[in-house]
Parts: sequence; C-alpha cells; structure tokens
Amino acid sequence: MHSLSMAESILEAALDEARKNDARHIKTIEVKVVDTFTEADSLLFCLELMSKRTIAEGACIRVTFATPPTRDPGCPHGLLTDREQPPCSSCSQEHAEEHQGREIISVALELD
Repeated sequence: MHSLSMAESILEAALDEARKNDARHIKTIEVKVVDTFTEADSLLFCLELMSKRTIAEGACIRVTFATPPTRDPGCPHGLLTDREQPPCSSCSQEHAEEHQGREIISVALELD
C-alpha cells in the first residue's frame, strides 16, 4: 500500500509538471530512492499501472538507488552535505534538504 500512495504522488507531480511545460508526452520518469528502500519493484509496478491512459503511458520508468546525503558535522545547523544545493545563508556551506525518514531522493522527467 505504501508504494501505491508513493506512485500516486509521483505521477501526480509528474503530470502537473508536464502541464506547466505544455508537454504532450512524458518520455521518462526516473525516481531515485535511498539504497535501503525495499519496495522498488512494487513502486515501479504501480507507476507503470497508474500511468496508463495518461500522457505518461509508455514512458520509460526507472527506479534507481542512491545513498542519501549525510550530515555535515561542520555545520552548526546540522544540515546535510550536497554540492548541488546553494550555500547555507548562515555559515556559507552547501547543504541539502533534510531527507531523514524519506525514501525518495529525487524524481527527474524527460518531456516531449
């Protein structure tokens, strides 16, 4: 059941983003999950099933694993390290959003 609600949220966000960009078709949905996530096959199945009869039907759907960002011991705010995020306004170090308790790290789309 957990995978079903995750898939619903991912697909809803993907379709919203596609509408914002006037896309006719979603070619690829790539979901990056933490490497401890055990429901990847179920999530993939749910995404494929739920995308039918939408502009995401037939999309290449990939679920990949990654290690989430780790705590930065040098930051007084206890934020996570990530080179892709802007620096912290207080300590000028780069940080990521808090990922504690989350399975999804990112979702990337390729639109047509």
